Order: sequence, then structure tokens, then C-alpha cells
Amino acid sequence: LLAINSILKAMGRNLLYYTQTIIYRDSTLKKIFFGFLLSVLVIFCAGLIFGWTSLLLVMKREHIYKHLCIQDSVECIEQELSLNLIYTIGVSTIGLCCLPVGIFLDRFGGRSTCALGSVFFFIGSYLFAYSNDTNMQLFIPGICLLAIGGTSMFLGLITTSELFGENQGLIISIWNISFDTSSVVFYLYDMTDKYLIPLPIRSFFQYLSLVGGVGLVTCLIWPRKSELGDDSYEMEDSKEAQNDALEPVVGLKNLKNWVFKWDYILSYFYFSLSGLWMAVYMGNVEKQMLDLGATPEKAIFMAEMYSIILPATILVSPLIGWLVKKLGPTKFFLVVQAFGVLCSVSKLVPVLDVQYLTFGLFSCYRSMFYGNFMSWFVEYYGMKNFGTLYGIITTINGIFVLSQYVILELVYVYLDGSWFWIDFAQLVCITSLSIFPILLVYKSKKKYQYHQID
Repeated sequence: LLAINSILKAMGRNLLYYTQTIIYRDSTLKKIFFGFLLSVLVIFCAGLIFGWTSLLLVMKREHIYKHLCIQDSVECIEQELSLNLIYTIGVSTIGLCCLPVGIFLDRFGGRSTCALGSVFFFIGSYLFAYSNDTNMQLFIPGICLLAIGGTSMFLGLITTSELFGENQGLIISIWNISFDTSSVVFYLYDMTDKYLIPLPIRSFFQYLSLVGGVGLVTCLIWPRKSELGDDSYEMEDSKEAQNDALEPVVGLKNLKNWVFKWDYILSYFYFSLSGLWMAVYMGNVEKQMLDLGATPEKAIFMAEMYSIILPATILVSPLIGWLVKKLGPTKFFLVVQAFGVLCSVSKLVPVLDVQYLTFGLFSCYRSMFYGNFMSWFVEYYGMKNFGTLYGIITTINGIFVLSQYVILELVYVYLDGSWFWIDFAQLVCITSLSIFPILLVYKSKKKYQYHQID
């Protein structure tokens, strides 16, 4: 890994020189170029798994795990559970891998982390491409490597947000919303396979592996602060990060000083429980529409509409980013929670047409939640130990998300397919979690500042 890191640095300097002759030497143009390039990369790799609703429809059309069904019925519980297990493990892997990826990020930097993620993404794409439901059941290893690869690339790219000076929070919010927009990739594949030309899963994932190559190229032209002309601003770490400046998170003793603070404990419960409920909803949209009385055809149509609405939040990402910058991440948490509660209430309304409103509220809530949480986290704790501290929180979230499979089995075995009590529990939980942003606002202080350098 050290050798790869050295080679990338050496090649990167040479490649960046030629890139500069093409992109001009104006720092603003370079920032726009790299910001756009990294946003596109995030869209195509970071949050692919969250477009599972669309990929699930394709896998059902290709009759994957259909042989598990006892009889040829419209609803096959064995097939549903087997396919949902792939999604559950994939989403959990995103959280579980964040701690080792975060430690690697703090040790080797964003460029090496992104490069390693690109390799994992490439391998994961090919494993998924050559999987089947009989003698080559590589769906789970494939989706795990896709999750690790996408997460590594995303966290590596986040470190470049420092290049944008006082607009760092805005950029982080936009990239987090781009993370959600990744779900559109599987939707476009579903539409292509259904309405344009038949495209087997194997062929699609072979094409998708090219994204890993783009990630490696991006690592070769990785920018540096001085090369993007970012000398006018200097960011100071948060008060907590300054106090711990001489003691990075590398030992159990110092780690305890960070992870057992009241705000950190509340943050990983807030993040993990919210993430669990969002993962449950995203993986079971079609089944919840069936529970509300939709016909199978109507449920599929509504799932497709959901797959359109979720990534559409990229259109309002600049507005969300601006609001985060204007109000500050701490106060904006209150807006996020308001959307979360409204979404939970609308899910309980037993009217199918109201669920289109739920799709919109959920999409906005999810985008604002992740974008604002990461902006707050960087503001509150600084970038010095970002990888390790953020990795701990997302790893805990991954453990929580594993219970999604238990929830699905509970619905089928004990609740006779009804989602009402699950949705009611979500409403109670999301409302209760509002205590976290309320406490943050109450105890809010300015944690970092920018100052002009003479």
C-alpha cells in the first residue's frame, strides 16, 4: 500500500501538470472542474445500493431465487427473504466498513483511500456480474465489495472539501446529496432493460466496473491546496479537535476521551436509529404499497416512481447546501427532524395517492439528514480524526441495520404482512430522536472559524 501510495503521488504530479495546461491556471476554474468531476464520481459509485428497489425489479424479472418458491404465486416469501438478505448485508457493510476505511483514511490520506476503493468497486462489479442463484452465489460478496469500494471512494473524496475554503459545508452537503443520487443508476438500468433493450445483469455490471477505472484516473490527478490556489483561507479545527491536537485518536485511552462524550454518544444513537428506519423503508417500498392495497402492477409502478423521486433531490441540492451554510448545521437539524416526523406521519395514512407525498418527503429528509450530519460532524470535530470518529458511528449504524432482516421476518411471520405497527414504531422513534438536535441548539457554540491570512 505504501508503494502504491508513492507511485500515485509521483504519477499524480506529472499528470496534474498536463491537466493544468488544459484546465487553465485559474484556481476558480480548477475548483469547478474538480468539484464537478468528484460529484459525478460520487453519483456513479457511492450510494448505488440505495437504488435497490429498481435492481430488485430486474432480479425478479430474471427469476433469481424463483426456484425457492414452493408454488408459482404472485408473492413468494422465500424469494423475498433471500433477495432482501443481499440488500440488508450490503447496506450493513456500508456502515461496518467505515471504521477500518476511516482508520486507513487517517493513516494514508484521501488519494490512497479512493484508489483502494476503486479496486474493490471493480472486483465487486465482476463478482456480481458472474453470480447466479445455483452454483455461483456471489451476490453477497459482490455487493459487499461494491459497498466497501463506494464508501472508500466517497470518504476519500470528502477530504478534498477542504480545498473549497469557506464553502466546505456547502460542498459536503452537495456531495452527500449526490450520494443519494447514485440510486438513479439502477433505475436507469431498470428502465433500459424494461423498455429499450434487454440488458442482462451480467452485462450491466461489466459496464459498471468501468467506474472503478475512472476512480483510479481521478486519483492520478488528485489536487492539492496549493495547486487550486486555496491560500486565502485557513480552517481551524473545532475546539474539541484543537484540545486534542497533540493526541490523535490512536490509542484506547484517548479514544475513550472522544467516544464517551455525551454529544458523541447521542450522535451515534441518533445516526444509527435514523439510518435503520430509512434502510427499512428503502428496501421494502413495493411490499409496503401492496400492504396499502395496491395491485402488483400498481405497486411496481409506485416503486418505479419512488426510484425517480429519490435521486431528483439533486435538483435542490444547492438550496439545501445554502440553507445549511446560512442556518448552520446545528440549527438545520431542527428542519431535518421536521421532515422526518412529517414523513413518518404520511406513511401511516392508508391512501395510496398520499404515498407520492411520502416519497417526496422521505427523499428530502434523507438528503438533508446525511448532508447536514456530515457537515455538522466536520464542523464539530474537525478533519484531523474524521476517518476514525465518523467510522465508529457508521459502524454502529451498520450493526443496527442488520436488524432490518429481523423486522422483515417479523412483518411476514407475526404481523401477517402488515406494516402499520412498524410504521407507528418509526414515528415514535423519529419523534423521540428530536431530543438530540434540541440539546445541540441549546448548547450550541461556534466550533470553528475562518480567518484571512495577511
